[in-house]
Amino acid sequence: MESPTLDTVYQAISALYDNPNNAEKEKASIWLGNVQKSIHSWKIADELLQHKKDLHSCYFAAQTMRSKVQHNLSELSVESVVSLRDSLVAHIEATTLDTDAPILTQLCLALADLALQMQTWQNYSLHEAASDCICAVLHCLEEIDNEDVEKLLFDSITSLENTYHMAVAHEEEEKAANYSRVFTELGETFLEKIIVCAANGNTHFAMRSLELVLVCVGHHDYEDKNALTHRKILRQKLEELLDQDRCQTLTELGKHYK
Repeated sequence: MESPTLDTVYQAISALYDNPNNAEKEKASIWLGNVQKSIHSWKIADELLQHKKDLHSCYFAAQTMRSKVQHNLSELSVESVVSLRDSLVAHIEATTLDTDAPILTQLCLALADLALQMQTWQNYSLHEAASDCICAVLHCLEEIDNEDVEKLLFDSITSLENTYHMAVAHEEEEKAANYSRVFTELGETFLEKIIVCAANGNTHFAMRSLELVLVCVGHHDYEDKNALTHRKILRQKLEELLDQDRCQTLTELGKHYK
């Protein structure tokens, strides 16, 4: 598709959220989805974030940035990736206390994912900073009761599993340790909800986070003191929350952390 004008994008976003006609909403949703899939969406999202016209357009732009970084970074040249990095940093720095939390979350995830992928950001300190960014977002998540945001964060972080295995295979100890810390922080964030859900006979979608921690336990040589400390905290929380009479499955899982 040809690159649409910003006015056309604004009109489609307005139709998606404000038009009472369901057919028009569906039409706008499909069109915006095609825009997000196109290579033009990089520039469009950046411009929408710069203009800050309204909440819905900023959220669409931030969501587009996060999705494109996660799935389509290969569309960009090395020079464009560097420009993208600078733009994301500028957009995050421009946020205020009034910035909607989901928008900031999307931008932080986009930057963190970009930092973990960029070849020019593969030194330890920058990789560690990206991991710190993800952990900070997870801490904020504990204060926000929003399942959509929770699933978004969970899916984004668990998608890093293959990258973790590559770091281990290539003996990149510092990177593997950072991933281990992020996975453990993820498990800690959702731990109470996982246990409450299991006690009611259900499986919480974040149960996978505990399995990822166990994967990291199997590669204990690739964990630094921070990763081990976070896992110790997770184990302590697990021991505090577990009720052996009501949740045998999680009790058995907890044994792996001892």
